[in-house]
Amino acid sequence: MNSNLATHVLPGFTNNSLLYVVNQNVQHGLVQFDVTSTVNDIKAVDYSTGYTPTSPETFYWTLRDGQLVDNGGHFLAVDGVSTYFEVIPLLFNGEETPYFALATRANGTLQYVEFPATQFNLIAAGRNESVPATAAVFASIEPQYNVAMSSNQLNDVLGNGFNLFISSMVDEDATIIDADKFAGLLTPATLSNATNLYVQLQNADEKYIVFEKDTRITSDGVAELGEFKLVDSPASNQKSYFHVSQADNGSGDIIVRVADDRNGTDATRLYIANTRGTFALSVAKEDRTGLAPLDAKNWAVTSLDGGNMVELKEFLTGQFYTVDFVEATTPSDANAYKNGGRLAVKDIVNGADDKSDYVDAKSLYEKAPEAQWAITAYGATNVNNLGGIKLTNREDPRASVIITGLRRTPKGLQVTGVHRTSTNTGVEAGDIILMNAVTEHSKNDGYAVFSANDLRNETYHLGQVRQTADGDVNVYWAENHGTHQIGATVEEANASRWNLSLVTKPVEKHTSEIDSVLVVSELQEWNSEKNRIDSKKDTLVILPYAFQNRSNNEFVKMNTQTNLDYYICDKDNKNNDVTTVYQADGETVDYIGRLAQRFALKMKADGTYNYIALRDQKTTQYGKDAVVTVSGSISEYVDDKVYQENSTDKGTWREMEAYAGDANALMFVTKVEAPEYRKLVTTEALDTIKLYRGDNEAQVVYEKRNDDAVVDGRTLSFLNIDNVTQFTDINPALYADTAYVNRGNNTRWQYLLGVNIEHVDGYYCPTHGFAVTPPCEHAKPVSYNTGRYLINMIDTANVYGEDVNIHNNPYINETEEGMNCAKLSFVDAIHVLTDPMDETAADKLYVINGTEEGDTVAIDLSTPDFNIAKFAFKYMDSMNSDEFKIQTLWKEYNPGASKIATSEEGYLRWVNGCIVVDKTFQKGDVFNMDENETRTPTANEEISAEAGAVSVVATDGAIIVKGAEGKNVVVATILGKVVANEVATSDNETIAVPAGIAVVAVDGESFKVVVK
Repeated sequence: MNSNLATHVLPGFTNNSLLYVVNQNVQHGLVQFDVTSTVNDIKAVDYSTGYTPTSPETFYWTLRDGQLVDNGGHFLAVDGVSTYFEVIPLLFNGEETPYFALATRANGTLQYVEFPATQFNLIAAGRNESVPATAAVFASIEPQYNVAMSSNQLNDVLGNGFNLFISSMVDEDATIIDADKFAGLLTPATLSNATNLYVQLQNADEKYIVFEKDTRITSDGVAELGEFKLVDSPASNQKSYFHVSQADNGSGDIIVRVADDRNGTDATRLYIANTRGTFALSVAKEDRTGLAPLDAKNWAVTSLDGGNMVELKEFLTGQFYTVDFVEATTPSDANAYKNGGRLAVKDIVNGADDKSDYVDAKSLYEKAPEAQWAITAYGATNVNNLGGIKLTNREDPRASVIITGLRRTPKGLQVTGVHRTSTNTGVEAGDIILMNAVTEHSKNDGYAVFSANDLRNETYHLGQVRQTADGDVNVYWAENHGTHQIGATVEEANASRWNLSLVTKPVEKHTSEIDSVLVVSELQEWNSEKNRIDSKKDTLVILPYAFQNRSNNEFVKMNTQTNLDYYICDKDNKNNDVTTVYQADGETVDYIGRLAQRFALKMKADGTYNYIALRDQKTTQYGKDAVVTVSGSISEYVDDKVYQENSTDKGTWREMEAYAGDANALMFVTKVEAPEYRKLVTTEALDTIKLYRGDNEAQVVYEKRNDDAVVDGRTLSFLNIDNVTQFTDINPALYADTAYVNRGNNTRWQYLLGVNIEHVDGYYCPTHGFAVTPPCEHAKPVSYNTGRYLINMIDTANVYGEDVNIHNNPYINETEEGMNCAKLSFVDAIHVLTDPMDETAADKLYVINGTEEGDTVAIDLSTPDFNIAKFAFKYMDSMNSDEFKIQTLWKEYNPGASKIATSEEGYLRWVNGCIVVDKTFQKGDVFNMDENETRTPTANEEISAEAGAVSVVATDGAIIVKGAEGKNVVVATILGKVVANEVATSDNETIAVPAGIAVVAVDGESFKVVVK
């Protein structure tokens, strides 16, 4: 046996102890995990000359679930395989010994671990009376106390000193004479130096603790003669210099030695003399050569941890925690700012100073994630002896604190040890804190989540909250339309109105998944049944919003011009939808890149917000210790927040560090009271309306039938616009049928449009269908509208384009920008209001004769989402006008594609006399409505122009002007360049003009057509 360790052998196996190995060949050593081995085996290291390892965690072992694991988290592996072991006690002449063997079973047969040199191997052997000569024999060894503590380290335990706890291994409840001399707060009275760590100690009354040598005092024959005393000044016959060394297994146990001087002369160890049940604190020599033997159980059990020390594993509950400051052990001006504080992230500058500190708890939102901390074990993975707990911030994992000790006090938890992860942590040893588990949390804690319905149906005012003693004076965002710079106004009437939208995932153009910032935390939980630590992941989801000026559709972004760092409305980005290419995982990926600035709306305690700017960081992680992902393989992180900088020019909106104080950065998001959508007066039944162009009431919307347009035997008719002064037979009356109107708090009122509609309170049965009178005894009452309803023909266009003719599609019209947009047509359909046979069949529009003969397509009307049959009237500016744009679902024309892009931002547009569905608000035409229309909405037969009326149509390379004989015709480009100026010589005049948009003026009446 190693002579240096011979006195520390313990019977059997003790958790968190050194593991010593020896066999009959007298090969011996301490067992260490071989961290350099390619198969991660263990090896024995010979420490016969002394134990001074540089990495003690790999030498201490714990038996957990039948496996041996060291304090570094490595499982015992034999030939690279982690396996389960049996600890087999070894007997000598039938008596228990301190030695044991390790073995595993294979097919019921024991296989002992052998020790040929420095590596363990498995050998096959039966269970015999004697262990094979080649088998390894183990012993469990006490920890080594080779970590000396300096005077500064002793002071750091409580911030201003330490406590020493003394007990007996023989009787832990015993009263120990003279142990009270060490009661209370102890402080080093002298400083240790680099070569010797012996220091004098004083108690709270500034008395020195000494061991006075006195031959008159008897002992148990082992203890030194003398007694502990408190004195004003140490004398020459008194040992007054103390040396404290910690166990290197992370347990917190210590050994205390006392000597004559700081050089350690005549050093002895604290010892408890036990005579006839009386226990007295004394000292004894550790080297017993030539002296009476010592029972190791009589060494004083000493620790810096008292009975009020907290087992740190108690905080491994799988929850987030908050940390509130109570008081400092020594109140000072330097700690005054902590009063009323809660630990949070504070003042991170360029990622360099990851600071966690106390901020005013009243300024924090109740469930602010920057004040919530995920707790994990730090140091040893052995749950019986944690090296500490690491608090990692939930919102910004770059900020963390490691607490290595806590003590319970009447006021809370006293921090007894802190491992600083940065110089900016506000937690100090000696602080009294309260740590409370967050009992409930959600994935969006601390950040605003607006419903999709709110974002679609509302506009908002943005700006800064100014809280004054005389009342709040809000400062509103307002765009300067000359420079596009966003300025400030205190007049709500002058404030801009803003659309808010969630930014979708920029992977491919067909997705609608929100491109959230995901911050992943690790939460650990102590599994008491299996005595292990279990881990789970928890994700904070931060939603990114884009701001868009309602009046001109320009999205907000930070100005990138040199030294012009303020927010603007981007005149070049009105749809936030630009195709780009970037490299991801070595492959080129096309996606629709979003150019607008993204903002998170961080909630504050008083109902205000911080506008947090989210940056794209395609190559930068959120923090080296964090697992942060963002949809689309783009890493984003919380960077800056917006604040209002006062200036002489209406104010400027700039950025400041996200975790700095909130000066001029408390913002509001309030709904504008003016409605976004027009609601018809009639809300429960059919309403007759007339739609017309906003700038000319004579240009009405109607169904135009064309007997010359026949597809698959059907005569086509589409939604058109014509002038009633030219086409006097037009009937522009339309039925507006309620599709999604009186539904909860919905304010985006949607309608079906149709002609020839009749309401029927009839009957229905699965066999006989709909009928006015009961067709059979099984028929049940049903309410429905039947007629011809307007739908977007995009689905038919895509099928026709793929199967029939992609180059000459009658359901598509090309816009002046070259976009293929779908026309709209009235089709036979039934709007089922109630269905007693099947409730799921109600609230649907059944289109008869769909893409194939006999088809019936059901269109769901029960949700607030747009589809090809629902229309809404979105105001241009409801506070100043009744005009609107007609909104519906836009779908991509892409015959044969496996995925078709869609958008709820589809709007009706007039192109060459025909109305189509184009994408984005700015593309839509402006309309108005007459709800007093008295004509009955019916089908229009083929409409002819009134005799003498002028009409203009486009053809390839020319225009045809009808009804203009003898009149002056002027043709110009969209930019005003005149390309023709002549008098028409017939009622059917053809004039050659270049391709593009042509503006035709005939005696003051203007027309706009697209020439191919």
